Amino acid sequence: MCNTVIDGHRAATTPAELAELIGAENLVWQDHNPFSRWPAGEDWHRMDLCLCPIDLKQTFEKAGLDYRRGVDPMEWFIVRATELPDKKPAEVSSHWARRIGWAAGTVVGHALRLIILFVAAVLVVWAAREFLDI
Repeated sequence: MCNTVIDGHRAATTPAELAELIGAENLVWQDHNPFSRWPAGEDWHRMDLCLCPIDLKQTFEKAGLDYRRGVDPMEWFIVRATELPDKKPAEVSSHWARRIGWAAGTVVGHALRLIILFVAAVLVVWAAREFLDI
């Protein structure tokens, strides 16, 4: 298996797909042909090949992106900081949906989800008891 770059819900397995994610100007090619059995004279800088010819560490650095490696050493995850749509702190925004959206990736967001799940479970049990006359 070859390298895969994962950015949220999108995955790139070719230089062309990676260029769509981070921009073609940020691709850094290896300085040598990484393929052991490559026909003489054929260009290995093709955009439809796997990501082996791309130096991923230097590519991410050039693009100014943070990354982490997956459990599989061939998986590379782009780590992006989440921002509010209006780039204001949540305390300034008066729209509740925006506050909850901002909190979704935080400890507060996780606590809110747990509370909502607990309330939903209580309501299901109550409805089941009413329906079954227990």
